[in-house]
Amino acid sequence: MRKAVLVPFSVLLLAAGCTKTYDYHYDSLYYIGPDGNTYCHMPLVYNIGNEAGRLLIPVCYSGEWTVSILEDVNWAFIDLVSGSGIKNIRFWYTGNMDGEERSATLKVSCDNGDEAEIVINQK
Repeated sequence: MRKAVLVPFSVLLLAAGCTKTYDYHYDSLYYIGPDGNTYCHMPLVYNIGNEAGRLLIPVCYSGEWTVSILEDVNWAFIDLVSGSGIKNIRFWYTGNMDGEERSATLKVSCDNGDEAEIVINQK
């Protein structure tokens, strides 16, 4: 009889453990590291190759945010300009066959006033 009581209880615990969702609840783009310096929760510089492609850039903020490309570039675009929560911006770019390095700067603005600039360099 004792085994019959323990088995359903352990199954219940496993089922409850599997339904747990993980949400980081980042209420800021920035945090203070153990060294006392301020760091961003996401990378701020990307270096990409010369072939056409797509770059996924995480926005690590749990509130509302918008993103834009600061320069007028004809070789890249983003297909998600606003959102809420932790998501990826998709930065699409054409190939760079002339060999001259080019860059674009994305600006992420959050509803708490935080802003971050992300630089993408293409060889």
